[in-house]
Amino acid sequence: MISSQLQSQLFSKIATRDILTANNLVWGARSPMRIAQLKIEVWSTVVYVHLPANPTSRVSPQGISRFLSMWDYLEWFMMRSLFKANNIQARLVGSDIWEVEGSQRPSYRVHFSPFGARCHCMLFLCLANRIKKECPYFYKLMKQSSFFCGQVVCHHIAAALSYQGFGSLAEYLEAVRRKPIVA
Repeated sequence: MISSQLQSQLFSKIATRDILTANNLVWGARSPMRIAQLKIEVWSTVVYVHLPANPTSRVSPQGISRFLSMWDYLEWFMMRSLFKANNIQARLVGSDIWEVEGSQRPSYRVHFSPFGARCHCMLFLCLANRIKKECPYFYKLMKQSSFFCGQVVCHHIAAALSYQGFGSLAEYLEAVRRKPIVA
């Protein structure tokens, strides 16, 4: 069982609605009443989604009862990070340390190393502390993704990567590996 904090960040009703819409499983106007009726159960390797039938609704009147891939949620999280990163500023403040605009605080520090990146935002800390333990299959998928490279990439990290000209954490790590060592 995963915590409510992890579920609200990765497997939310909004994420589920977006995934269902992208896969043409719901149609019509996005009704808040129908979103509220979504039932989401996170299993070990899939996510079960149930939307009760409602013949008077234009949004999937027959209802939905199906499994969604965790890969869909990983992709949704990546796209969300990239989208939010487009709207925030980042600036280099030290060797491999970036200051990135925040919505809850004026800015967050993003630290890069040859092993990855860390951010001090609550999203990063929540996911980084919980994902391996509470959702090991999702973590396994993150390790297979070149965008994530086995670690959480929040929108602050994505913004700092973008300002450096990288599209993913894998691109950054590869550039660090190729960088000559200065004695």
